[in-house]
Amino acid sequence: MIKGNNHSLIINADDFGMNSSVNNSILKAIVDGICTTTTMIVNLEGFEDACEMAEKNKIRDRVGIHINLTEGVPLTDDIKRCKLFCSQDGEFIFEKNVKRIYRLDSQTRRWVYNEIEAQIRKCRNGGLSISHADSHNHIHEEPGMIKVVMDVLKDQKIQYLRQVKNMVIRSTRTKKLYRRVYNYVIAKGNLSGTDYFGGIEEYVYYCENKMIDNNAVVEVMIHPGRIESGNVIDIFDENNLTEILNRHIRGRRLVAYSELKKRN
Repeated sequence: MIKGNNHSLIINADDFGMNSSVNNSILKAIVDGICTTTTMIVNLEGFEDACEMAEKNKIRDRVGIHINLTEGVPLTDDIKRCKLFCSQDGEFIFEKNVKRIYRLDSQTRRWVYNEIEAQIRKCRNGGLSISHADSHNHIHEEPGMIKVVMDVLKDQKIQYLRQVKNMVIRSTRTKKLYRRVYNYVIAKGNLSGTDYFGGIEEYVYYCENKMIDNNAVVEVMIHPGRIESGNVIDIFDENNLTEILNRHIRGRRLVAYSELKKRN
């Protein structure tokens, strides 16, 4: 067990609905107790399978929406005409860290709003109430995206939006300032449910250095990709999530977004 402050811990698996391998890995992580929530991609091949899994295993209240504007085919037609987000073939092409979105004109903003709304509607039609939201490739963190994302979540009565990563080991002063401002905007919009967000490495570092406030709520992001010898393996860095998480979550209060009390 990591030595550190008393806090609550959400472990969220991104990309539920991506494909059968990812779906099976996420479900195992939840059933095994090393993951508390997940977020659903609705426009990729594993969506229907993931909905059935959520129903069968009674985890529908643990599923949020993983807004996707970077991969696959949009649900709505208008956004397919937007060169910022889509190719001539009508598929998402936006690459974060290659392009930046500083502002959206009114038409593009309306198209983005409608696409996110359609993804939420499809998720709910699949039997999911949607307790929280984040985004594929963190596209909601783009400066020009925050207002439209927050607007559609409020209109759809989705209570929580993932913060920008504020558990960081190394960062520039400019990035730290941006993260602070962005998370302030989320909090002012009454969409913040956590105090800290980051990956496993950052979480371990913050705990070991006692950098987490007492009674804070922390979200840790994971990306289960496959099951190997009964263990859940991360899709990106090949880490054994079963081993790592079991080692570091003992004694922690594990919670889901649906269990949080709304902050004033």
